[in-house]
Amino acid sequence: MLSEPDYQELAAVKNGNIIIVPTGVFFWDAGVQKPFLMLLIAQSLYTEKFAEFDMKSEIMDFYSEFFYYDLTNEQADMILAHLDPPTQ
Repeated sequence: MLSEPDYQELAAVKNGNIIIVPTGVFFWDAGVQKPFLMLLIAQSLYTEKFAEFDMKSEIMDFYSEFFYYDLTNEQADMILAHLDPPTQ
């Protein structure tokens, strides 16, 4: 999207103020992971108030508790970087 000519005039693109929303098991804009989207936005807008918040740790705890799946550090990093899991 950032390389599309239609978006080049947007101030956010020009200034590098783009936030990539992670996906994980489900999109973060709906469903059980929606609170993470709200936290991501809050952390992006109020960095000083959320400086102590560890998104990676929270995601790992969430997956363990609600999906009964223990993410590795690498998997959590991939989710936060909006990367697809490796193919087998």
